[in-house]
Amino acid sequence: MNLKSILVLAFFPIYVILCWKNYVCGIKNLCPESETQEAIQSKYPIQFYKNSDSYFLGDFDQYADSLIDASKSNNIDLVGYYTPEEVNSSSFENLGIARAQIFKELLINRGLDSNRVQIFGLLKNVKFQDTLAVMHTMDVSASIDMNSSDVQLVSHHGITEIYLPTNFTNEINSEALNNYLSSLVSGSKDSKIYLIGHTDNVGDEDANKSLSLLQANTVKDQLIKFGMPATNIACEGRGSSSPKVNNSTEENRALNRRVEVKVQ
Repeated sequence: MNLKSILVLAFFPIYVILCWKNYVCGIKNLCPESETQEAIQSKYPIQFYKNSDSYFLGDFDQYADSLIDASKSNNIDLVGYYTPEEVNSSSFENLGIARAQIFKELLINRGLDSNRVQIFGLLKNVKFQDTLAVMHTMDVSASIDMNSSDVQLVSHHGITEIYLPTNFTNEINSEALNNYLSSLVSGSKDSKIYLIGHTDNVGDEDANKSLSLLQANTVKDQLIKFGMPATNIACEGRGSSSPKVNNSTEENRALNRRVEVKVQ
């Protein structure tokens, strides 16, 4: 028997085994759970467990490095998902934010500049498989015009941010804002609207909280003028306690001065 025949006989059983495993696991999906679980887990860079911000890392290194490269030329949003039926046992407002924060910390540990990233939580129907699911996404952050003296609106990830001019009064004269608020009332009159005011960290914090609440209430007053029931609007002033980004630059401070609009 020549060498070629010997090699064929040696590798033929391996070929048969591989074909059988591909048929059973890949086509019939009858592999033991441990084998399919390992294949599922290794397929994604990071997945989260249901009802938890605990996670499983797959091939994370290359994925993380690509996000860090993207952040060098853009601010980025990290968006954590959470589903309606999940139980939130974290210290965060929802599991989406908790998951985004975990993801952010993992990236910071690899060299991400914390000034270049902000986090969001987004309610979404996601299918869990073996208690694990991909519960995040990344996007380039929306930006504002630093030279504009008008009200600016930015909508992303289920939140609309209203950027008010620094010299605003209790009455805001802005066609863009009026159009947005009118549309909001038309489409969400039976919903609950949350207005959360924020400032940068310049000045006294008590004054900042008062200012941020005043801004939220100013938007509330205009919503009421468009027909929104006052009982459906909740206002909060957080001052500088919940910045989007670090207050280290004027651009970042401008991004932190906003009123968030959430509809539930």
